[in-house]
Amino acid sequence: MTKVLLYGNSVLDLLKLLPSKERTIILIRHSERPSLEGIPISAWNGIGLTERGVEAAGDFGQELAGAVNGANLRVYGWGLQRCIDTANAIAEGAEKAGGSVVDRRVLRLRSPIADRAGYEAAQMSGQWMETVEDWLRGGLGSPMVPIHEYGPEILRSLLDPTVSVSGETSVVVTHDLQIMAFSSHLFGVPTGWPDFLDGPVMKADDSDMQAGLGELVMSIPLARALN
Repeated sequence: MTKVLLYGNSVLDLLKLLPSKERTIILIRHSERPSLEGIPISAWNGIGLTERGVEAAGDFGQELAGAVNGANLRVYGWGLQRCIDTANAIAEGAEKAGGSVVDRRVLRLRSPIADRAGYEAAQMSGQWMETVEDWLRGGLGSPMVPIHEYGPEILRSLLDPTVSVSGETSVVVTHDLQIMAFSSHLFGVPTGWPDFLDGPVMKADDSDMQAGLGELVMSIPLARALN
C-alpha cells in the first residue's frame, strides 16, 4: 500500500491506475517553497525549497522507486532553483530506496512568458489570477505564449528520446504555469493551480497516450495531442 505523503499522493495513485505503455512521463510541480511575498520578482528564479519541501520530495522519491516496479528513472529539474532542488531530492530519495536513476540533469523547457515586462506588470496588478485564467482560455493580449502553441511544444519536449525512453519512467519537475498550460491543452479544459508535487502522469506508445491528472483520466491519440 502506498504511504500517505505530504505531497504527491495523486501522482503515485495515477501510476498504478493507468495501463502500461512503452514510456511513462510525469510532469510535476516543485515541492514546497517559501512565500514569495516581499521578494522582488527578479529574485524569484533563485528561490529554493523549505526544509519541509526537501523532505517531502525525498519521501516522494522513495515511494516512486517502488511504484515504478524496478524501472529505470530519469529525473529532470527545469531551470528554477526550486525545480532543480526538487529533482535532486526526488532522485536521492529514489536511490535511497534502491531505485535506479540513470539520468539526472537540468532540462531547459521553453518559458511560458513571452513578454517579461508585461508579465511583471500583470503580477503587480492585483489581477494575476484573472490574467492566468484568461490565458488558459486562449485569451488574446496575454504576456504569455499562446496555449495552442505552448501545450504541443511541451509535449514534444517530453517525448524527445533524450528525455523519455521505452521501458523507463521520466520525471520532469517544473512550476505551476507550465503545468497549467500543458494540462489545459492536453485535457481541453482549464485544470486549476497544481499543488506541490502534483501534475499530469502520461503513459505513451507511438500512437496512443493514457493521461491522468487528479480525477481526470483519458485516452488520447498521440497525433491529436501533438496538434
